[in-house]
Amino acid sequence: MTQTLVSLINYVQDRSDLPRSSIAIGASDQNTRQLVALANQVGRSLVGDYDWRAMITEVVGQVITTDTQSEFFPALFDRMIDGSMWNRTRLVPMYGPVTAQEWQSLTVRQTNSIYPVWRHGPGLRDIRILPLPAVGEEIACECITRGWVYLSGTSTTTAARFASAVDTCVFTDELMILGIRSLWLRNKGLDWQEAAREFEAEKRRCIAQDG
Repeated sequence: MTQTLVSLINYVQDRSDLPRSSIAIGASDQNTRQLVALANQVGRSLVGDYDWRAMITEVVGQVITTDTQSEFFPALFDRMIDGSMWNRTRLVPMYGPVTAQEWQSLTVRQTNSIYPVWRHGPGLRDIRILPLPAVGEEIACECITRGWVYLSGTSTTTAARFASAVDTCVFTDELMILGIRSLWLRNKGLDWQEAAREFEAEKRRCIAQDG
């Protein structure tokens, strides 16, 4: 388990000649509040940089009668793992997400195929399938979530941002510390390039180990 948010902030403060803060969320000190905001910025950025194993989740759902399968993806859904959508009942892959142009073309032609296609629905968590499978058919895929924070240090409840001083996260301590510090230096107009290079090198190392 990684360090808590307040510990990460303290490590950054130690490396930046700043006084330590005993709290993180709700701190009165402007530097501490900024470090918390930067910690959230680093985490959100890392989510989009790579398909981290800790953030991959399997989704299994059953088809309902409507054209749009509402809230098929989890609440903290970020993006799909390419090529992972399958109809487990028919034992066939589902191709997608198709473009709006491809979807309209298939809809007009009423093309029947053993290989269904899908596209994102009106909501971030919705999907549409063509041709519509039978009710109860099982659809499965893998996706990346935005739940990079473990609330209150647990490994079961996740969130997309820090909410308390005792929250932890999926990323290593050093990666977070280097990322927060490089952003802090840049925001303060200080020499940030070396810190940014250290952060990028650590990120490459973490990605290599994760893979």
